[in-house]
This record gives sequence, structure tokens and C-alpha cells, in this order.
Amino acid sequence: MTWNRIKEKGKRVRVRLIRFLAALGFREEMFLILIAALVGVSAGLSAVGFGWLVRWADSLFFGRLATSIDALGTRVYLLPLIPAAGALLVSVLVTYIIPAARGPGVPSVIYALTRTGGWIPFRVAVGKALGSAVTIGSGGSAGTEAPIIHIGATLGSVVGRWLRISPQHMPVIVAAGAAAGLGAIFNAPIAGVLFALEIFLQDIHYKTFTPVVIASVTASTLARAVTHRSIAMFALPAELTSYHYEWYELGNFIFLGLLCGLAAVAFIRTFYTLERWFRNLNLPRVLKPAIGALLLGVLGLMMVKLIQHSGHTPAIFGNGYNWIRYMLNPNNYGVVVAGYQFTGALLLLLFVLKLCGTCFTLSSGGTGGEFGPALFLGASLGGSLATAMTSLGLHAVSTPTNYVIVGMAGFLAGTTHAPLTAILLLFEITGNYAIILPIMIAAVLATTCSQLIHPHSIYSLHLREMGIKVCNLSDLALLRKMTLRQAGIKLSPAVHPNDPVEQLVEKAKGYPEADFAVTDLNGQYLGMVARKDFRAALLYRDAIPLLVVEELMRSCCPLSPDDTLETALTQFTLYDLDSLPVVEANRVLGLVTHNEIMKTYQQALEANRT
Repeated sequence: MTWNRIKEKGKRVRVRLIRFLAALGFREEMFLILIAALVGVSAGLSAVGFGWLVRWADSLFFGRLATSIDALGTRVYLLPLIPAAGALLVSVLVTYIIPAARGPGVPSVIYALTRTGGWIPFRVAVGKALGSAVTIGSGGSAGTEAPIIHIGATLGSVVGRWLRISPQHMPVIVAAGAAAGLGAIFNAPIAGVLFALEIFLQDIHYKTFTPVVIASVTASTLARAVTHRSIAMFALPAELTSYHYEWYELGNFIFLGLLCGLAAVAFIRTFYTLERWFRNLNLPRVLKPAIGALLLGVLGLMMVKLIQHSGHTPAIFGNGYNWIRYMLNPNNYGVVVAGYQFTGALLLLLFVLKLCGTCFTLSSGGTGGEFGPALFLGASLGGSLATAMTSLGLHAVSTPTNYVIVGMAGFLAGTTHAPLTAILLLFEITGNYAIILPIMIAAVLATTCSQLIHPHSIYSLHLREMGIKVCNLSDLALLRKMTLRQAGIKLSPAVHPNDPVEQLVEKAKGYPEADFAVTDLNGQYLGMVARKDFRAALLYRDAIPLLVVEELMRSCCPLSPDDTLETALTQFTLYDLDSLPVVEANRVLGLVTHNEIMKTYQQALEANRT
């Protein structure tokens, strides 16, 4: 069967499915929910497959090539070549084979939503899966969440295009795919939903919320069924779950939240400083990720030679999830774990080296996410603070485990500027509700501290360099708070239905807007003459003396001066006009223009951010 016949058969199946659902009485919103479930199934299976691919790559690079650092023996100095080799393979893939897979995952999805209507080629998902699996498996310091978010979003885009989803609903389906991927990979469906709403859609509404929930829950349930993993990702054994804190520890958690905010700013600035350095490096693009991975390998070699007691893969390699589990276990503190003497000084050193290693990996062009490293960095920062306070004789520390969890939430929130996602994610991946209040405090304080010092998250800064401004929820709320009275209503010359069009020509000479509200002799609103209709009439000069205003007038639902800017923008989209009439008690107050509304909105945004 040829590819064209396959496409034609798929088209017939699609048309029959749409007709069948329409015959059953499914409205477009319900159809969207069914599509979200389909996207959830595909994203859930993809998350399982991607997890297997990462483990296979890890076994290839550190199982077959070097079962342990001891196996390298005197060749331990070749260790940096392992991540460099993986990075070089990925760089060849994204430079010559699938160039569209180059770049960060989450900002790329936001770019697709804002610039291409959610259109993401399927080959991007393939490139992201292969590239990220090799990067992480060969020791690259990156997380698995951004690739699977991009994969899920791509699947949503592909399914949406195949089923001919309308343009206004495509972002919802793409975001649903992203939520499904994150929910499935972390076994955290609630966090997946909030991440999609906070980062991609920037809106919490029933019509957007429902499909995203359906996709995330479907994907997480399917992933659990296939992998038989029903417990939380970082859950501890029952005998170690005594997560209680005293009220006087809240001061410690407040300090930790602020510390995470400062550290998140340091991470973001280091990340983009190195990215600009690699960008300006006078070398072929294909070699730059290998250089970044080589620098990461040098850091790992330093750890092996200076502080490691036995042969293991360096702690800063890979996504670091196993090391997060070590840090969560309070029994590991003060003993040798995975070849290291587990102390506060070690955790602080791991924080510095992991931060640098992640920046080397991703800033140079490596493929992967920032979630995993952010969780590792927050855990090491929280654990080091707890051990430092204990060693100083400050006994106001219940258990290091609490500080590790709170540190993860704080650092993740400070990095992504998505506190709701951080709060719910830490609850879901640890299965612990007992310290939800410290988690909430740390996440909010870290986000606030980070935004005060550096207004851009690790995602939005990349988008700004691409020339894209992304609004947040408070920005969008301005559209729903500001009314047309604040937008500047312009007076419109009086025009009546029986006026000759020739009079419009004379009035237009001193009236640059060229849009006219039409009223009766008592000033009651009837309709309007749009600029495009007026200009079309001018093409037929001989007919103008015979025309009256009523023949050019169109029906147009007027706005009220108390309508919001959001309502006005919706009306502009509906009628495809440059100006709309503003009417109070059926009397025309004037016209409001699309440009004036956007100008007022931008001025309000600037005032709101200063």
C-alpha cells in the first residue's frame, strides 16, 4: 500500500468518525474531550516508551561500555569522552537529520502556540525522543520532562490536524498533550494539568480545563497500568515516612524559600550567560554540544578522583533521580552512600557542580529538560541547609527529608515561575501531604524573590530572545478589568442612512479613521459604514453620485462603554473591523479602534510591571 493510499484511507476514516459523532449529537466541546482522551492514550504510551529508551541508552553507555568507574581502571581519564560521544551523536541528529528537533522543549511548544497555531511536525517528537534519551543516557545533566512534554504536545498537534480541529481549539489540544506527557512521566496528573494551564494556556476556564484534565488523567492511568507503578515517584518506605515538623521550623522554611529564589536566579543567569558564550563560540555548531558535555565530564572526573570512595557513575551525571531518593532518606546522612561520604558539605558541592554541569549540557545545545536538574538542585540545597543547621547546634530541624522536599518545591517554582505546579508536583511525587504548608510557603516566596530580582523564568527569557512576549495570568486579567471608558472613545461625525455617499467622501478628508457610525435623525444607532466597504465603493467612481449611506451600511452589534477590553477584542475578531461603535442608551458616544485598545493595554502592562 502506497503512502498516498494510506493518507486517503486515513482521511475517509476521519470523515466517517466526525460524521458519526455529529449524528450522535456531540457538540464541538464534547468532541474536544474525546480527542483529548485519544491524545492522552498516545502520550501515555509514548511516555512509557521514552522511559524505556532512556534506560536502554543508559545501559548502552554505562552498562556495556563501562559497568562502573572501577571497570575503567587506569582509563578513568577517558570518562569525559562518554557524555561527549553521546552529545556528538545528538548534535549530528538535530543538525543534519532532524533540524526541527533542535532547541529547548518547553519554549519551543510555546513558540508553536504563539506563532504557528500549534502546528508541530511529527518528526520533532522522534528527534526529541532519540536526542534526549541519548543525552541523558550518556550522562548529560538533563531531565526527562521537557522531551516528553514536547512529544505529548506534538502528538496533540498531529491528532488535532488529522481531525481538523478549529484553530481556536488547537492550543487546548496541544496543551492537553503536554499535560499528558508530564503527568505520565512523573506519575503526577494534577501537576501536569496545572503546568499546562500556567505555562501554555495562561487561562483557567472550564472549556480549557476539561480536555487538559481528561488527557492528563488518561495518560497517567495508562502509564501506571503498563509499568505497574502505582506509588509516588519518590515515595519512601512506610517506616521512613514520619514527615512531621514543628511550628518553630516555619522560619527555617521561609529562609529556605528565599534562598531557593536567589539560587534559581543564579541558575537562570548562569544558564543564559553560558548559552550566549556557546552561541558566540567560533566553532561549527555540531561540535558545541560535545564541548559542553566534555566540560561536564571533566567535572565528573574531578568528583571521581577527589571525593569518591568507590567506583560509581558521578552523581552529577544523568537526571539525578536516584540521588534525589538518597537525599530523601534520612538514614543516609553521615554515612557512605554510592561512594560518597554523605554530608552537608558534599550536598553543597553537588549543588554547585550540578548547576554548572546542567548549564554546560543544555546551554551548549544538548537536548533535555530543566525539571529534573531543578529538583536535584533544590533537594541538595535543602539537605545541605538542614545538615548545616544541625552541625551548628541548631536543633530546630525535624528531619532532613522535610527540607529536601521543601527545597525541591522552592527551587522548581523559582526557576519556572509556576508555583502552583511546583506545589502540586511535590505533593504527587512524594505522596506526602503533611508538609504541604511549608511547600506552599517556599514555592510562593521563591517565585516572588526570583521575579523581583529577575522578571523572566528559565522559559520566558528564552522566548524574549526569540522576540516573543508571553503574558501571565495577571496580565490577561487586565483585559477583563479595564473598560472601554479607559481606552479613549473617539467622536464620530454624524452620518444618516439617506445621506449621499459623496458627503462621506468630503467627511473622510478630515477624518482619517474612515469608519462611520450611522444614526437616525434622533441620534439612535442603526449600524456603521466600515472603511473597507467605503474604499470598495470608491473603485466605482461613476456610481458614487447614485449611492446613499444606507447601501454601504452593515449591521454591527455595538459595544457599551462599560464593556471590558476582552469583550471588545472578541467583537473585533468576530466582525473583522478596525473600529467599533460605542453606544449608551442606544445613542452613539463614538468609535473605539483596535489600535487604541492595544495601546491602552500595553500601557497598563508597563505600569503594572514597574
